[in-house]
Amino acid sequence: MAVILWILAIAGGFWVYTDYQASGSLTGKAYYETCWELKTKTKGFAEPTPSTPYQAGQWKQCEPVARRAVFASGLIFAGRETGEDYDRLRGACPDSYSEVPMAGIFYLYVNDTEAAGGVSGIDGALPATWSLSHWAAKRWPRCSAERENQGYPKVIEKNDGTFAWEKPCSKCK
Repeated sequence: MAVILWILAIAGGFWVYTDYQASGSLTGKAYYETCWELKTKTKGFAEPTPSTPYQAGQWKQCEPVARRAVFASGLIFAGRETGEDYDRLRGACPDSYSEVPMAGIFYLYVNDTEAAGGVSGIDGALPATWSLSHWAAKRWPRCSAERENQGYPKVIEKNDGTFAWEKPCSKCK
């Protein structure tokens, strides 16, 4: 029994470590506060000037961490294609043209979290990717299933930090 508990502790520690790395070493609360500050200081298309190098590094994490978490949840962004399948996809998934701000998906997370009164419960203590995944799954609960039903592969992060289909996408143009 002790060996099983030890293995579970090691696996849990590894999960937390890797998720914190994917989160830019930010907890859900720290991520929300950092990205809320970036959002409130951004005016129009001009990027705000960070007051410290540490702040600059944190602000650069807002969009990549959000995309990493959203795509890891199996979500994809719907486009402007027409047809019944695309309409169902747009109904279940975030619309990249009308719903997602030009500044990024993290703006939606910050707006929703602010409207909810901030980060609550365990979301604040766990890695930011967990908090964002939890938010995305609540906001678009049918997206991953609809993506799978229509035969779209998951979007993954490549080694160079870009995002691409996990495998070739026959439906993609």
